[in-house]
Amino acid sequence: DESVDVLVITAPSTDFSANEISVIEKFLDNGGNKGKSLFVFCDTKSGSMPNLYAFLEEWGTSVREDALLFETNEGNHLTDAPTSMGLSSAGSEFTESVNSNNVLYIADANVALSTAYETMGKRKTEVILQSSETVVAAPLSADATFKPTSEYKKQSFPAAIVTTESI
Repeated sequence: DESVDVLVITAPSTDFSANEISVIEKFLDNGGNKGKSLFVFCDTKSGSMPNLYAFLEEWGTSVREDALLFETNEGNHLTDAPTSMGLSSAGSEFTESVNSNNVLYIADANVALSTAYETMGKRKTEVILQSSETVVAAPLSADATFKPTSEYKKQSFPAAIVTTESI
């Protein structure tokens, strides 16, 4: 439908076929006019999604399907729920209207993301939401009893990444 400008995929439960990925690519290309948007919200319970994650990697977002974000600072997660956490704006141009408003976003069961590249060809990635610097990439099985050892590096992780493609 040409009137659709945004496609939203939330917590997919099965991987996408090559044909379904092709449909998404055609939607984003929009006959060469671009201007369409895709939002993908991954879930730690989704399981293996090699086709979808390879597609997202082409668009600048790497997904670690073996890890979820775990907040080690008790002051930045809900009581007894360290996989819940406050996220903040990364100060990007994309979120310019809310960058100085001290808005806190709350999310739970975030998969570990990273940018695959800053620019590639006509594509540019930008982190728009991020965790605090007290978060670790924990095993998917982590719960409130998980105690990260020194092998788990505390750092800020992207929680939302936008990729734009210019014409």
